[in-house]
Amino acid sequence: MVIGILFGVTLQQVRCQPTDKNSIERYAHPRIFFQKEAMAELKGQISKNAHWEDLDKLVMGEAEKLLSSPKLTGKIQGKNRINQSREAIRRVLFLGYAYHMTRQPAYQKKAKEELLNICSFEDWNPEVFLDLAEITMAAAVGYDWLYPQLSKEERGLVSRSILKKGLEPSYDQRYSDFQQLNNNWGQVINAALCLGAVSVYESYPDIAQKTIDRSLRLTDRALEEYCPDGIYPEGFMYWIYGSSYSSMMFYTLENLQYKKAQLPECFLKSGAFYTHMIGQTGEPFNWSDVFSVTSFNPAIFWMAKELGDLSLLWNEKQLLENQQTDDLKEYRLLPVTLLMGASLPLEKVTYPDGLCWAGNGTNAMAVMRSSWEDPSALFLGFKLGNPREHHGHMDMGSFILEADGVRWAIDMPMQNYHAAVFKHVKLWDDKQHGDRWSLTRTSNHGHNTLTLDDSLMDVGGKAELIRWGDREGFQFAIGDLSDTFLRKDRKINRGVGIKEKEYVIIRDEIAASDKGVNVCWKMVTKARIKVKDNEAILEKAGKTLRLKISSPKNAKIHIRPVNNHGQSKVSHKGAKLVGFDIDVKEEESAVIEVLLIPGSVSVPPEFRSLPLSEW
Repeated sequence: MVIGILFGVTLQQVRCQPTDKNSIERYAHPRIFFQKEAMAELKGQISKNAHWEDLDKLVMGEAEKLLSSPKLTGKIQGKNRINQSREAIRRVLFLGYAYHMTRQPAYQKKAKEELLNICSFEDWNPEVFLDLAEITMAAAVGYDWLYPQLSKEERGLVSRSILKKGLEPSYDQRYSDFQQLNNNWGQVINAALCLGAVSVYESYPDIAQKTIDRSLRLTDRALEEYCPDGIYPEGFMYWIYGSSYSSMMFYTLENLQYKKAQLPECFLKSGAFYTHMIGQTGEPFNWSDVFSVTSFNPAIFWMAKELGDLSLLWNEKQLLENQQTDDLKEYRLLPVTLLMGASLPLEKVTYPDGLCWAGNGTNAMAVMRSSWEDPSALFLGFKLGNPREHHGHMDMGSFILEADGVRWAIDMPMQNYHAAVFKHVKLWDDKQHGDRWSLTRTSNHGHNTLTLDDSLMDVGGKAELIRWGDREGFQFAIGDLSDTFLRKDRKINRGVGIKEKEYVIIRDEIAASDKGVNVCWKMVTKARIKVKDNEAILEKAGKTLRLKISSPKNAKIHIRPVNNHGQSKVSHKGAKLVGFDIDVKEEESAVIEVLLIPGSVSVPPEFRSLPLSEW
């Protein structure tokens, strides 16, 4: 039996040792990702592993299509050109990969064309420094990978562009705000600038060395956000973004004989966070702003190698074996992932130990499942924490649920930030009654949690993880939601658990107060729903789930559309709320207990209600 009790943990300082000032320029180009050893390992993996061969063909197929693509315009839309900056990275990486793997001149010619094109832009948009960083990385990799094929004049043009449009603006006080960022932007910007510096080190050693050391220093600070247990405060998608760039930076410097005083422990712990966040359907627990994502990225391969833990690649192995790779052709870092992961034997990957994982931090959470191997197994996620983190939602106490290969309780995915529906929404206005909370998908009105008196949660509140357990026949986690409501007069705890690997319990204990309160329990789903008394039958994809109210017995289930509480007209296609309301009188306490039973459970479970104190 494993029981976890989480206390405050002092942040471990992550110290990085500056680079040897004479080491980098000793390495010939290419020195970023595509060194001879990495290429040899990759070609070996492709020759003996059918999955790796398929991924290689995927990259090569996209590179072939890119040969006829028109040049990027560099046009700024609104304030940024981020999509073009990222497409520049994709083109340079895919075409450069194809050239190095085949030596066919058409790929080299087109890659050079793309590289010289971005260097012709007047600037790399320092007003939005993430823009500048992404395009700096594109230029750095292009310069490095194509160095022998560039003329002396072309090398001068590209290296000066990296200096003048990438590195030097980062020391201009007008654009220095990124140095205060500890979020994913900070990680991406500092890693990209570091790679830019590595690429032109021999031409501009002083500013290159200064930039590398600054990138490491600022990244150290940003990685403290992962502490104490490896949870990334911005959620799954932004873990992939920020962690991949930091990992690429570390990987590059390690290959240049850079030695760290110690590895960032909390950062490495986050590999388990990422791995456990992915459900049986292959979809992640998508709290916070999450769009469509891939579970194939440089960070998890780097961490698996650093820790010697192949179980961290369990989801990547499933993705390959299930041939769910077609979307990866749009993933700009796929060639880097192949290079960084080539030395790892995927055939030896086994599933992780433990069916439950939980952690503390600014956004505490827990995830649990009834099996790793069974695609029909139960998967339950439980989010606590706060709504103040970058990309945060009022989702404290919310849960998601999968069973029989269906996600029943959902966290509605975020729409693209630049979608027309957000034109009149101040999306980053996260004050208590700011525009951000007018969106149902970001407020508690659109999450699988409790709402008191039809009110928003407290933007300054926080839900704490009290206790969690992973033992035979019961995986569970308990959180204190009391501080998350604007009303602070009632103690409210929520427990979620998987019982006997068959069904799920959601239990809320609401303490007495001298004031009455209306409590709304709800679950967002895309399933069809039939209601009878205190039960609802959900149907989707030929499967069923029974929602049974164990307490209070007189609660009446309702089905409601997902409406916006503000003026926003954001679509919630197919989503609906199933739930119920109860009125708790003054001086009274209440218990809400709901069972979620998959249709594959043929015999109704024998259920004995227990207070959370006995979980």
